[in-house]
Amino acid sequence: MSPKIAFVAPVSNGQLSYLGGDVVIRAEFSNVVGDTLEYSWRTGRSIVIGRGFVADSTGIASAWVKVRWDSTLARDSGAKYSKDTIALMRSSSEPVGSVVVTLENFLPRLDSIQAGSSLDSSAMRSYGAIGDTIGLLTRPGSMAYMRLRFRDPDRNYPAKLRINLPMNLGKGGTLRWRSNDPGDSILVWQAPDALFDTSLPIVETDGMGVGVRAWVLRLATYAEEGSVWVGQRTQLVKFGQTAKGKLIEVARLKGFGEVTSLAIDPLREGGLLLGTDRRNGTVLKYTTEGLLRSVKTKMKRPQAIACDYDKGNCLATDGDSLGRAWISRIDGDTGTITGLPGIATSIVTVQGAWGRSWIAGRDSGYVGRLTGKKLDTLLRGVFRRPSALAFDDSTALLWVADLDSGTVTALDTGCRKVVVLRGFKKPWSIAVKNDHVWVADLGEQSVSRWKSGVLEKKFTGIASPSAVAVDFRDGRNAWVVDETMGRLMRFEGDSLVAQTSGGGLDRPNLLIGHPGNQ
Repeated sequence: MSPKIAFVAPVSNGQLSYLGGDVVIRAEFSNVVGDTLEYSWRTGRSIVIGRGFVADSTGIASAWVKVRWDSTLARDSGAKYSKDTIALMRSSSEPVGSVVVTLENFLPRLDSIQAGSSLDSSAMRSYGAIGDTIGLLTRPGSMAYMRLRFRDPDRNYPAKLRINLPMNLGKGGTLRWRSNDPGDSILVWQAPDALFDTSLPIVETDGMGVGVRAWVLRLATYAEEGSVWVGQRTQLVKFGQTAKGKLIEVARLKGFGEVTSLAIDPLREGGLLLGTDRRNGTVLKYTTEGLLRSVKTKMKRPQAIACDYDKGNCLATDGDSLGRAWISRIDGDTGTITGLPGIATSIVTVQGAWGRSWIAGRDSGYVGRLTGKKLDTLLRGVFRRPSALAFDDSTALLWVADLDSGTVTALDTGCRKVVVLRGFKKPWSIAVKNDHVWVADLGEQSVSRWKSGVLEKKFTGIASPSAVAVDFRDGRNAWVVDETMGRLMRFEGDSLVAQTSGGGLDRPNLLIGHPGNQ
Protein backbone atom coordinates (compact mmCIF):
# COMPACT_ATOMS: atom_id res chain seq x y z
CA MET A 1 0.00 0.00 0.00
CA SER A 2 1.38 3.43 -0.91
CA PRO A 3 2.05 5.67 2.07
CA LYS A 4 0.13 8.83 2.80
CA ILE A 5 2.44 11.83 2.61
CA ALA A 6 2.07 14.76 5.02
CA PHE A 7 3.90 18.07 4.47
CA VAL A 8 4.35 20.03 7.72
CA ALA A 9 5.82 23.53 7.36
CA PRO A 10 6.07 26.52 9.73
CA VAL A 11 4.44 28.72 7.07
CA SER A 12 2.08 27.25 4.51
CA ASN A 13 0.07 28.59 1.61
CA GLY A 14 -2.01 25.41 1.45
CA GLN A 15 0.25 23.96 -1.23
CA LEU A 16 3.38 21.82 -1.23
CA SER A 17 5.48 24.97 -1.34
CA TYR A 18 8.63 25.77 0.60
CA LEU A 19 8.56 29.27 2.06
CA GLY A 20 11.50 28.91 4.45
CA GLY A 21 12.48 27.34 7.75
CA ASP A 22 12.59 23.65 8.72
CA VAL A 23 10.03 21.40 7.04
CA VAL A 24 8.89 17.94 8.17
CA ILE A 25 7.96 15.35 5.55
CA ARG A 26 6.01 12.47 7.09
CA ALA A 27 4.95 9.16 5.49
CA GLU A 28 2.31 6.95 7.12
CA PHE A 29 1.46 3.53 5.73
CA SER A 30 0.45 0.02 6.77
CA ASN A 31 1.59 -3.47 5.80
CA VAL A 32 5.29 -2.76 6.09
CA VAL A 33 7.20 -5.14 3.84
CA GLY A 34 10.47 -6.49 5.26
CA ASP A 35 12.68 -4.98 7.94
CA THR A 36 12.07 -1.29 8.69
CA LEU A 37 15.84 -0.74 8.47
CA GLU A 38 15.52 -1.29 4.73
CA TYR A 39 13.65 2.01 4.38
CA SER A 40 15.46 5.30 3.86
CA TRP A 41 14.81 8.81 2.57
CA ARG A 42 16.10 10.26 -0.67
CA THR A 43 16.22 13.95 0.18
CA GLY A 44 17.14 15.56 -3.12
CA ARG A 45 18.97 18.85 -2.75
CA SER A 46 17.75 19.63 0.74
CA ILE A 47 19.77 19.74 3.96
CA VAL A 48 18.72 17.04 6.45
CA ILE A 49 18.10 18.23 10.01
CA GLY A 50 16.85 14.91 11.41
CA ARG A 51 14.96 11.71 10.59
CA GLY A 52 13.19 8.80 12.27
CA PHE A 53 11.12 5.60 11.69
CA VAL A 54 8.57 4.01 14.01
CA ALA A 55 6.65 0.75 13.47
CA ASP A 56 4.28 -1.09 15.83
CA SER A 57 3.17 -4.73 16.08
CA THR A 58 0.14 -4.13 13.82
CA GLY A 59 2.34 -3.22 10.89
CA ILE A 60 1.45 0.49 10.90
CA ALA A 61 4.52 2.60 10.38
CA SER A 62 5.45 6.28 10.38
CA ALA A 63 8.61 7.64 8.81
CA TRP A 64 9.67 11.28 8.92
CA VAL A 65 12.48 13.53 7.83
CA LYS A 66 13.12 17.17 8.71
CA VAL A 67 14.82 19.24 6.00
CA ARG A 68 15.49 22.77 4.83
CA TRP A 69 16.81 24.42 1.70
CA ASP A 70 19.31 27.23 2.11
CA SER A 71 21.49 27.07 -0.99
CA THR A 72 21.13 28.26 -4.54
CA LEU A 73 19.30 25.86 -6.83
CA ALA A 74 19.07 26.18 -10.57
CA ARG A 75 15.53 26.99 -11.63
CA ASP A 76 13.71 24.53 -13.85
CA SER A 77 13.70 25.64 -17.46
CA GLY A 78 10.58 27.64 -18.20
CA ALA A 79 9.28 27.31 -14.64
CA LYS A 80 8.66 30.14 -12.20
CA TYR A 81 10.03 28.21 -9.23
CA SER A 82 12.47 25.37 -8.62
CA LYS A 83 11.20 21.97 -7.60
CA ASP A 84 12.71 19.17 -5.54
CA THR A 85 11.60 15.63 -4.77
CA ILE A 86 11.65 13.93 -1.36
CA ALA A 87 11.07 10.16 -1.57
CA LEU A 88 10.85 7.22 0.82
CA MET A 89 12.87 4.30 -0.56
CA ARG A 90 12.97 0.61 0.21
CA SER A 91 16.46 -0.76 -0.41
CA SER A 92 17.47 0.25 -3.93
CA SER A 93 14.03 -0.22 -5.50
CA GLU A 94 11.63 2.40 -6.75
CA PRO A 95 10.21 4.88 -4.21
CA VAL A 96 7.33 3.61 -2.10
CA GLY A 97 6.16 7.19 -1.73
CA SER A 98 7.30 10.68 -2.73
CA VAL A 99 6.37 14.34 -2.71
CA VAL A 100 7.39 17.12 -5.08
CA VAL A 101 8.04 20.39 -3.29
CA THR A 102 7.89 23.76 -5.01
CA LEU A 103 10.71 25.93 -3.67
CA GLU A 104 9.52 29.51 -3.36
CA ASN A 105 11.91 30.82 -0.71
CA PHE A 106 15.49 30.07 0.27
CA LEU A 107 17.41 31.25 3.30
CA PRO A 108 19.93 33.77 1.92
CA ARG A 109 23.54 32.61 1.81
CA LEU A 110 26.50 34.33 3.42
CA ASP A 111 28.30 35.22 0.22
CA SER A 112 31.40 37.02 1.51
CA ILE A 113 33.11 38.28 4.65
CA GLN A 114 35.56 41.16 4.46
CA ALA A 115 37.44 42.77 7.32
CA GLY A 116 40.04 45.47 7.69
CA SER A 117 41.06 48.77 9.22
CA SER A 118 38.75 50.78 6.97
CA LEU A 119 36.11 50.33 4.26
CA ASP A 120 38.65 51.13 1.56
CA SER A 121 38.96 48.05 -0.66
CA SER A 122 42.75 48.23 -0.44
CA ALA A 123 42.55 47.88 3.37
CA MET A 124 40.13 44.94 3.47
CA ARG A 125 40.61 41.27 2.72
CA SER A 126 38.25 38.33 2.46
CA TYR A 127 37.76 35.78 5.21
CA GLY A 128 35.95 32.47 5.30
CA ALA A 129 33.58 31.40 8.05
CA ILE A 130 34.88 28.47 10.11
CA GLY A 131 31.82 26.29 10.62
CA ASP A 132 29.21 28.57 12.16
CA THR A 133 31.80 31.04 13.49
CA ILE A 134 32.56 34.42 11.95
CA GLY A 135 35.74 35.97 13.33
CA LEU A 136 36.60 39.66 13.63
CA LEU A 137 40.26 39.51 14.66
CA THR A 138 42.49 42.53 15.01
CA ARG A 139 45.36 44.08 16.95
CA PRO A 140 44.71 45.89 20.25
CA GLY A 141 43.51 49.46 19.95
CA SER A 142 42.42 49.08 16.32
CA MET A 143 39.23 50.24 14.66
CA ALA A 144 38.07 47.12 12.83
CA TYR A 145 35.37 46.90 10.18
CA MET A 146 33.55 43.76 9.04
CA ARG A 147 31.31 43.64 5.98
CA LEU A 148 28.89 40.72 5.62
CA ARG A 149 27.24 40.25 2.25
CA PHE A 150 24.38 37.81 1.67
CA ARG A 151 22.95 36.51 -1.57
CA ASP A 152 19.25 35.70 -1.84
CA PRO A 153 18.79 32.95 -4.46
CA ASP A 154 15.18 33.82 -5.23
CA ARG A 155 15.58 37.57 -4.66
CA ASN A 156 12.41 37.97 -2.67
CA TYR A 157 13.33 38.24 1.03
CA PRO A 158 16.82 39.70 1.61
CA ALA A 159 18.78 38.60 4.67
CA LYS A 160 18.64 40.48 7.95
CA LEU A 161 20.94 40.18 10.96
CA ARG A 162 19.70 40.27 14.52
CA ILE A 163 22.10 41.34 17.27
CA ASN A 164 21.50 43.92 19.98
CA LEU A 165 23.67 46.88 18.98
CA PRO A 166 25.25 49.20 19.91
CA MET A 167 26.91 47.08 22.60
CA ASN A 168 29.31 48.12 25.32
CA LEU A 169 31.66 45.19 25.86
CA GLY A 170 33.27 46.68 28.96
CA LYS A 171 36.98 45.96 28.73
CA GLY A 172 36.32 44.73 25.18
CA GLY A 173 35.48 48.15 23.74
CA THR A 174 32.32 48.90 21.75
CA LEU A 175 30.55 47.18 18.86
CA ARG A 176 28.04 48.97 16.65
CA TRP A 177 26.43 48.97 13.23
CA ARG A 178 28.01 51.03 10.50
CA SER A 179 24.98 50.00 8.47
CA ASN A 180 22.53 47.11 8.63
CA ASP A 181 21.09 47.14 5.14
CA PRO A 182 19.31 43.92 4.10
CA GLY A 183 21.89 41.67 2.49
CA ASP A 184 24.83 44.02 3.09
CA SER A 185 25.70 44.77 6.72
CA ILE A 186 28.77 46.47 8.21
CA LEU A 187 29.93 46.13 11.81
CA VAL A 188 32.45 48.42 13.51
CA TRP A 189 34.46 47.34 16.54
CA GLN A 190 36.60 49.74 18.50
CA ALA A 191 38.92 47.12 19.94
CA PRO A 192 40.42 47.57 23.41
CA ASP A 193 44.11 48.31 23.98
CA ALA A 194 44.57 44.98 25.75
CA LEU A 195 44.15 41.35 24.67
CA PHE A 196 40.49 40.35 24.55
CA ASP A 197 38.49 37.32 23.38
CA THR A 198 34.72 36.79 23.46
CA SER A 199 31.90 35.34 21.37
CA LEU A 200 28.43 36.75 20.69
CA PRO A 201 25.32 35.18 19.13
CA ILE A 202 24.13 36.65 15.84
CA VAL A 203 21.07 35.44 13.94
CA GLU A 204 20.43 35.54 10.21
CA THR A 205 16.83 35.56 8.97
CA ASP A 206 15.07 36.12 5.70
CA GLY A 207 12.66 38.99 5.31
CA MET A 208 9.73 36.79 6.38
CA GLY A 209 11.45 35.81 9.60
CA VAL A 210 10.85 32.14 8.75
CA GLY A 211 14.27 30.96 7.61
CA VAL A 212 16.65 31.24 10.56
CA ARG A 213 20.32 30.42 10.99
CA ALA A 214 22.38 31.05 14.11
CA TRP A 215 25.97 32.27 13.80
CA VAL A 216 28.68 32.96 16.37
CA LEU A 217 30.54 36.25 16.09
CA ARG A 218 33.98 35.99 17.67
CA LEU A 219 35.73 39.22 18.64
CA ALA A 220 39.39 38.80 19.54
CA THR A 221 42.59 40.82 19.66
CA TYR A 222 46.07 39.39 19.37
CA ALA A 223 49.57 40.73 19.91
CA GLU A 224 51.42 41.34 16.66
CA GLU A 225 54.76 40.70 18.31
CA GLY A 226 54.71 36.99 18.94
CA SER A 227 52.26 36.17 16.15
CA VAL A 228 53.46 33.67 13.55
CA TRP A 229 53.04 32.84 9.87
CA VAL A 230 52.89 29.16 8.87
CA GLY A 231 53.89 28.04 5.39
CA GLN A 232 52.36 24.93 3.85
CA ARG A 233 53.71 25.00 0.30
CA THR A 234 50.71 26.49 -1.54
CA GLN A 235 49.23 28.49 1.35
CA LEU A 236 50.26 30.80 4.17
CA VAL A 237 48.32 31.00 7.44
CA LYS A 238 48.78 33.56 10.20
CA PHE A 239 48.08 32.72 13.85
CA GLY A 240 48.02 34.81 17.00
CA GLN A 241 47.27 34.23 20.67
CA THR A 242 44.29 35.69 22.47
CA ALA A 243 43.90 36.70 26.12
CA LYS A 244 42.74 33.16 26.87
CA GLY A 245 45.90 31.70 25.37
CA LYS A 246 43.95 30.29 22.44
CA LEU A 247 45.48 30.13 18.97
CA ILE A 248 43.39 31.98 16.41
CA GLU A 249 43.69 32.06 12.64
CA VAL A 250 44.12 35.68 11.61
CA ALA A 251 44.66 35.39 7.86
CA ARG A 252 44.99 32.76 5.13
CA LEU A 253 46.70 33.39 1.79
CA LYS A 254 46.33 30.98 -1.13
CA GLY A 255 47.50 30.50 -4.69
CA PHE A 256 51.23 29.84 -4.34
CA GLY A 257 53.14 27.37 -6.47
CA GLU A 258 55.68 26.31 -3.83
CA VAL A 259 56.64 28.52 -0.88
CA THR A 260 60.20 27.75 0.20
CA SER A 261 61.07 30.56 2.62
CA LEU A 262 59.50 33.42 4.61
CA ALA A 263 60.83 36.68 6.03
CA ILE A 264 59.40 39.74 7.77
CA ASP A 265 60.65 43.27 7.29
CA PRO A 266 59.44 45.07 10.46
CA LEU A 267 60.38 48.52 9.16
CA ARG A 268 57.79 48.60 6.39
CA GLU A 269 54.04 48.89 7.02
CA GLY A 270 54.19 47.44 10.52
CA GLY A 271 55.77 44.22 9.32
CA LEU A 272 55.90 43.41 5.63
CA LEU A 273 55.79 39.67 4.92
CA LEU A 274 57.91 38.34 2.04
CA GLY A 275 57.68 34.84 0.63
CA THR A 276 59.72 33.07 -2.05
CA ASP A 277 57.62 31.09 -4.51
CA ARG A 278 60.09 28.77 -6.25
CA ARG A 279 57.65 27.25 -8.73
CA ASN A 280 56.32 30.61 -9.96
CA GLY A 281 59.71 32.33 -9.71
CA THR A 282 58.57 35.30 -7.63
CA VAL A 283 59.00 37.03 -4.28
CA LEU A 284 55.55 38.15 -3.12
CA LYS A 285 54.90 40.80 -0.47
CA TYR A 286 51.99 41.17 1.95
CA THR A 287 51.05 43.56 4.73
CA THR A 288 50.74 42.16 8.24
CA GLU A 289 46.96 41.93 7.67
CA GLY A 290 47.58 39.71 4.64
CA LEU A 291 46.91 42.24 1.89
CA LEU A 292 48.90 41.62 -1.29
CA ARG A 293 51.21 44.41 -2.36
CA SER A 294 51.20 45.05 -6.10
CA VAL A 295 55.00 45.17 -6.39
CA LYS A 296 56.62 41.75 -6.68
CA THR A 297 60.10 40.66 -7.63
CA LYS A 298 60.54 38.24 -10.51
CA MET A 299 63.33 35.65 -10.10
CA LYS A 300 64.38 32.29 -11.53
CA ARG A 301 64.11 29.77 -8.70
CA PRO A 302 64.11 31.70 -5.41
CA GLN A 303 64.98 29.46 -2.48
CA ALA A 304 65.54 31.49 0.71
CA ILE A 305 65.04 35.07 1.89
CA ALA A 306 66.05 37.23 4.87
CA CYS A 307 65.75 40.93 5.73
CA ASP A 308 68.36 43.32 7.14
CA TYR A 309 66.54 45.63 9.56
CA ASP A 310 69.40 48.13 9.75
CA LYS A 311 70.13 48.46 6.06
CA GLY A 312 66.47 48.33 5.04
CA ASN A 313 66.84 45.71 2.34
CA CYS A 314 66.23 42.00 1.87
CA LEU A 315 68.33 39.30 0.23
CA ALA A 316 66.93 36.38 -1.74
CA THR A 317 68.93 33.37 -2.94
CA ASP A 318 68.35 32.22 -6.49
CA GLY A 319 69.68 29.87 -9.16
CA ASP A 320 68.93 28.32 -12.53
CA SER A 321 68.76 24.92 -14.21
CA LEU A 322 72.42 25.15 -15.25
CA GLY A 323 73.64 25.12 -11.65
CA ARG A 324 74.50 28.80 -11.49
CA ALA A 325 73.65 30.49 -8.19
CA TRP A 326 73.48 34.06 -6.96
CA ILE A 327 71.90 36.35 -4.37
CA SER A 328 69.71 39.32 -5.25
CA ARG A 329 69.39 42.40 -3.06
CA ILE A 330 65.85 43.81 -3.11
CA ASP A 331 63.72 46.49 -1.39
CA GLY A 332 66.74 48.68 -0.63
CA ASP A 333 70.14 48.47 -2.22
CA THR A 334 69.92 46.46 -5.40
CA GLY A 335 72.49 44.27 -7.04
CA THR A 336 73.59 40.69 -7.43
CA ILE A 337 76.18 38.71 -5.50
CA THR A 338 77.75 35.88 -7.51
CA GLY A 339 80.54 33.37 -7.03
CA LEU A 340 78.51 30.88 -4.99
CA PRO A 341 79.53 27.20 -5.30
CA GLY A 342 75.84 26.20 -5.34
CA ILE A 343 72.40 27.58 -4.59
CA ALA A 344 72.06 28.84 -1.02
CA THR A 345 69.23 27.00 0.72
CA SER A 346 69.50 29.07 3.93
CA ILE A 347 70.24 32.70 4.67
CA VAL A 348 70.26 34.83 7.85
CA THR A 349 71.11 38.48 8.34
CA VAL A 350 73.12 39.90 11.22
CA GLN A 351 71.08 42.70 12.81
CA GLY A 352 73.35 45.44 14.12
CA ALA A 353 76.22 44.62 11.77
CA TRP A 354 75.89 46.77 8.70
CA GLY A 355 75.20 44.65 5.62
CA ARG A 356 76.43 41.29 6.96
CA SER A 357 74.71 37.97 6.29
CA TRP A 358 75.43 34.25 6.39
CA ILE A 359 74.41 31.67 3.79
CA ALA A 360 74.56 27.87 3.51
CA GLY A 361 74.11 25.39 0.68
CA ARG A 362 72.67 22.13 1.95
CA ASP A 363 73.42 20.09 -1.16
CA SER A 364 76.74 21.82 -1.90
CA GLY A 365 77.93 21.53 1.72
CA TYR A 366 79.23 25.07 2.21
CA VAL A 367 78.74 27.99 4.62
CA GLY A 368 79.60 31.52 3.55
CA ARG A 369 79.56 35.08 4.85
CA LEU A 370 78.45 38.17 2.96
CA THR A 371 79.72 41.63 3.85
CA GLY A 372 78.17 44.45 1.89
CA LYS A 373 77.90 43.22 -1.67
CA LYS A 374 80.70 40.66 -1.51
CA LEU A 375 81.11 37.03 -0.50
CA ASP A 376 84.17 37.48 1.74
CA THR A 377 84.27 34.09 3.52
CA LEU A 378 83.61 30.58 2.26
CA LEU A 379 83.84 27.45 4.43
CA ARG A 380 84.17 24.14 2.55
CA GLY A 381 84.60 20.74 4.21
CA VAL A 382 83.63 22.02 7.68
CA PHE A 383 80.01 20.83 7.41
CA ARG A 384 78.58 17.99 5.34
CA ARG A 385 74.96 19.03 4.79
CA PRO A 386 74.18 22.32 6.58
CA SER A 387 70.38 22.26 6.79
CA ALA A 388 69.66 25.45 8.76
CA LEU A 389 71.25 28.65 10.04
CA ALA A 390 70.38 30.96 12.94
CA PHE A 391 72.25 34.00 14.25
CA ASP A 392 72.11 35.06 17.90
CA ASP A 393 72.58 38.83 18.09
CA SER A 394 73.07 38.70 21.86
CA THR A 395 76.17 36.48 21.62
CA ALA A 396 77.25 37.24 18.01
CA LEU A 397 77.30 33.51 17.28
CA LEU A 398 76.20 31.77 14.10
CA TRP A 399 74.52 28.40 14.71
CA VAL A 400 74.68 25.75 11.98
CA ALA A 401 72.66 22.52 11.90
CA ASP A 402 74.41 19.68 10.03
CA LEU A 403 72.18 16.83 8.87
CA ASP A 404 74.86 14.26 8.17
CA SER A 405 76.94 14.69 11.31
CA GLY A 406 73.93 15.16 13.62
CA THR A 407 75.44 18.28 15.20
CA VAL A 408 74.49 21.90 15.84
CA THR A 409 77.58 24.11 15.92
CA ALA A 410 78.20 27.71 17.01
CA LEU A 411 80.76 29.77 15.06
CA ASP A 412 82.17 33.10 16.23
CA THR A 413 82.92 36.05 13.96
CA GLY A 414 86.28 34.48 13.09
CA CYS A 415 84.49 31.29 11.92
CA ARG A 416 85.92 29.30 14.84
CA LYS A 417 83.86 26.54 16.47
CA VAL A 418 82.82 27.69 19.95
CA VAL A 419 80.11 25.20 20.93
CA VAL A 420 79.11 21.85 19.41
CA LEU A 421 75.83 20.21 20.39
CA ARG A 422 75.83 16.50 19.56
CA GLY A 423 73.52 13.50 19.56
CA PHE A 424 70.92 14.59 17.02
CA LYS A 425 69.64 12.21 14.38
CA LYS A 426 68.36 14.69 11.79
CA PRO A 427 68.54 18.33 12.94
CA TRP A 428 66.38 20.09 10.38
CA SER A 429 65.43 23.49 11.80
CA ILE A 430 66.98 25.76 14.46
CA ALA A 431 66.09 29.07 16.11
CA VAL A 432 67.98 31.19 18.67
CA LYS A 433 67.35 34.12 21.02
CA ASN A 434 69.41 35.36 23.98
CA ASP A 435 71.63 32.24 24.08
CA HIS A 436 68.60 29.91 23.96
CA VAL A 437 68.92 27.46 21.07
CA TRP A 438 65.91 25.50 19.79
CA VAL A 439 66.54 22.42 17.63
CA ALA A 440 63.87 20.52 15.69
CA ASP A 441 65.11 16.96 15.16
CA LEU A 442 63.17 15.09 12.46
CA GLY A 443 65.02 11.86 13.11
CA GLU A 444 64.31 11.76 16.83
CA GLN A 445 60.83 13.32 16.47
CA SER A 446 61.63 15.88 19.13
CA VAL A 447 62.28 19.55 19.79
CA SER A 448 64.87 20.57 22.38
CA ARG A 449 65.93 23.82 24.02
CA TRP A 450 69.56 24.48 25.01
CA LYS A 451 71.20 27.25 27.04
CA SER A 452 74.97 27.91 26.97
CA GLY A 453 75.52 24.48 25.45
CA VAL A 454 73.46 22.65 28.12
CA LEU A 455 70.17 20.87 27.46
CA GLU A 456 67.32 22.62 29.31
CA LYS A 457 64.24 20.79 27.98
CA LYS A 458 63.29 18.19 25.37
CA PHE A 459 59.78 17.76 23.97
CA THR A 460 59.19 14.34 22.41
CA GLY A 461 56.32 12.67 20.57
CA ILE A 462 56.22 15.17 17.69
CA ALA A 463 55.74 13.15 14.50
CA SER A 464 57.70 15.46 12.19
CA PRO A 465 58.89 18.79 13.65
CA SER A 466 59.71 20.43 10.33
CA ALA A 467 60.20 24.01 11.57
CA VAL A 468 60.77 25.94 14.79
CA ALA A 469 60.58 29.71 15.39
CA VAL A 470 61.63 31.38 18.62
CA ASP A 471 59.45 34.00 20.30
CA PHE A 472 61.24 37.35 19.94
CA ARG A 473 59.99 38.43 23.38
CA ASP A 474 61.42 35.46 25.29
CA GLY A 475 63.96 32.91 24.08
CA ARG A 476 62.42 30.25 26.33
CA ASN A 477 59.25 30.27 24.21
CA ALA A 478 58.85 28.97 20.68
CA TRP A 479 56.46 27.88 17.92
CA VAL A 480 56.76 24.45 16.26
CA VAL A 481 54.92 22.88 13.33
CA ASP A 482 54.30 19.16 13.04
CA GLU A 483 54.16 18.39 9.33
CA THR A 484 52.67 14.90 9.58
CA MET A 485 49.95 15.80 12.10
CA GLY A 486 49.19 19.15 10.47
CA ARG A 487 49.37 21.18 13.68
CA LEU A 488 50.98 24.30 15.10
CA MET A 489 52.24 24.09 18.69
CA ARG A 490 53.14 26.79 21.17
CA PHE A 491 55.74 26.03 23.88
CA GLU A 492 56.32 28.34 26.82
CA GLY A 493 59.03 27.47 29.31
CA ASP A 494 58.79 23.74 29.92
CA SER A 495 55.19 23.27 28.76
CA LEU A 496 53.11 22.84 25.63
CA VAL A 497 50.53 25.58 26.26
CA ALA A 498 48.50 25.57 23.03
CA GLN A 499 48.12 23.81 19.72
CA THR A 500 45.78 23.92 16.76
CA SER A 501 43.22 21.19 16.38
CA GLY A 502 41.36 20.84 13.11
CA GLY A 503 42.86 24.12 11.94
CA GLY A 504 43.03 23.05 8.32
CA LEU A 505 46.82 22.90 8.13
CA ASP A 506 48.13 20.67 5.38
CA ARG A 507 51.77 19.53 5.73
CA PRO A 508 53.07 22.75 7.36
CA ASN A 509 56.82 23.05 6.90
CA LEU A 510 57.74 26.74 7.38
CA LEU A 511 57.53 29.25 10.23
CA ILE A 512 58.33 32.91 10.70
CA GLY A 513 57.57 34.85 13.88
CA HIS A 514 56.78 38.55 13.96
CA PRO A 515 59.65 40.45 15.63
CA GLY A 516 57.53 43.46 16.58
CA ASN A 517 58.63 47.04 16.06
CA GLN A 518 62.39 47.31 15.52
